[in-house]
Amino acid sequence: MIGSASVSRTRNDVPFAIVVDDDREMAEEVREALILPQEAVLLAESLADAMTKIDDNPTIELIITDYYLAADKGHRMNGEQLIDCVAYRHPQRNFEYIVMSGDPYCLHNLRERETVICHAKPLIPRILVETLIGKQIPIRYAESVSRERKRELMQNRGGVDVI
Repeated sequence: MIGSASVSRTRNDVPFAIVVDDDREMAEEVREALILPQEAVLLAESLADAMTKIDDNPTIELIITDYYLAADKGHRMNGEQLIDCVAYRHPQRNFEYIVMSGDPYCLHNLRERETVICHAKPLIPRILVETLIGKQIPIRYAESVSRERKRELMQNRGGVDVI
């Protein structure tokens, strides 16, 4: 792995996911919606930035990307190209992808891919969290998700324990 020798992390703070969006505010919103510890989710603003971070962090298993990304050297980039680049460079790793877009037509081809989940924008945090519920989240982060799930169940019941 490129640069992995320089990565020094403890077992509890290695990244599990990366959010790729050229809109920094949207990327932060997605990171918050994931309800994982901040150090578990990296942010990238371009395809190139994402590839560098994925190369350097072999613990990343989930890639969440906007469909349309900023142009790189005059060429438009998108989440579908990111998926193809990741698959080409890391065929031995098993990634799952969430692709978001405000344009439902661009997601059509991606829906055919087994490891890709498509979400329309605007982001609905509850749907993103539900996407994580069935995933094999590393045990070091599962507590965050289960805590949020319990909180959500309590809110749906009006905050009253039912015996």
